[in-house]
Amino acid sequence: MREKKKGPGAGHGDGAEAGAGRGRGARAGDKRGHRARAGCGPGAGRGSGDQEFSHLDGPTLGYFRRVGDTLKQGFEEEEEKSLFVTNVLEEVAGRQLELCTHASVSPVLEALLGYCGAAGLRRFLASARPHRARLARHPCGSRVLQAALLRAARLGREALEEEEEGEGEGTLASVVRELAAEVRQELSEWARHANASFVVRTVLQVLGGTVPQPEIAKRKGGW
Repeated sequence: MREKKKGPGAGHGDGAEAGAGRGRGARAGDKRGHRARAGCGPGAGRGSGDQEFSHLDGPTLGYFRRVGDTLKQGFEEEEEKSLFVTNVLEEVAGRQLELCTHASVSPVLEALLGYCGAAGLRRFLASARPHRARLARHPCGSRVLQAALLRAARLGREALEEEEEGEGEGTLASVVRELAAEVRQELSEWARHANASFVVRTVLQVLGGTVPQPEIAKRKGGW
């Protein structure tokens, strides 16, 4: 059977380069003349400033390559999936900036977020709080934020308002509203930004009750 879905730990010995990220070309600008969205993928280039791509060590890349392979294979039981996602999210906690801005790891995180429950998604968004503005401007990070928002919308109102006992971070809905408030505060800049404008659009769609198809599902061949 494939690698036991326990998330981090034993998997860190593999120094192989991550092969999970397929090349993701730049998307065309919208009809109002916005710049094309920067590409996110192994061939996307180095980037610069707040759009620079992160660099990860071999064991980390190998680990997330295996995470991507496991997600593609699927899960036999719901409990197995839940345990796997929880443990991988524990590995991600505190490292959102470097992981979400890596060209090969970010699409794996997009796919992983599609399996998240409300509690895991809330913790992910809450712990990414210090980096959300940077992620929104990044060609890869903005896609991960979009994936998280779309997953939140798909979980439904009951899950959004559910508060986990003893967590102290409120509900997933409160974290999404907090992100929406940040978008509103930065609207004039983000709406014109090649990458952040996609986050703005997704926030508006989710708040308006529209749940578009996830970006990862639109790409030919997945990630």
